Amino acid sequence: NNRVGIGTSSPDNLLYLFISSTTQTASTDSQLVIERNNNSGLTILSGNTTSGHIFFGDSGDNDVGQITYNHNSNYMQFTANASERMRIDSSGNVGIGTSSPSTALHVNGIVKSGSTGSNGQFELARTSDGLSVGKITMTESSQVMDYNNLLGSGIHTFSVNSTERMRIDSSGNVGIG
Repeated sequence: NNRVGIGTSSPDNLLYLFISSTTQTASTDSQLVIERNNNSGLTILSGNTTSGHIFFGDSGDNDVGQITYNHNSNYMQFTANASERMRIDSSGNVGIGTSSPSTALHVNGIVKSGSTGSNGQFELARTSDGLSVGKITMTESSQVMDYNNLLGSGIHTFSVNSTERMRIDSSGNVGIG
C-alpha cells in the first residue's frame, strides 16, 4: 500500500513510527505519525549559527507559512502569509506585529472593532520606575483617546491626541485640564 512502518507491519499512514500502543488514532491528514504510550517528540537539529524550520507551502508559495528557531539569536519566529507575525525572543518576550518585543507581551498593530471603523489598541507594559501600565487607545477620525492605568500608583489618566485631559488619583480626586 506504499506505506512505511517502523515497529509495525500495518502502518495506517504514509510513514508510521510505532514505539508503543496508545488509545488514539492518527488523523488521516497525517503522513508522518509517531506513536508512543509515553512522552514522544520530534527533533530538528541545526548548527549553532543557523536556523531550524518547519515550512507550510502551497502551489503558489512553498514557504508561505513557517515556524523558525534561530540558534544564533535564540528566538522563535512564526510566519503567516509570507510575513513574520509573531516572535518569542531569547528572554521570553512575545512580540505580535514586531520582531523586537521590549516587554513580556508587546503588541504592535491596530485592532478593528465594530462596523464604525473605530480602531482600538490594548497595551500592557512596565515602566522604567517599575510601575505597570495598562493602556487603552481608541482612534476615530484622527482623534486619539488614551486611557492609562498606572498600576501600583492608583493613578488613572485620560488623554486626547497625546495631551492629558483628566486624571483620577489614588484618593479619588479628579483633575480636569
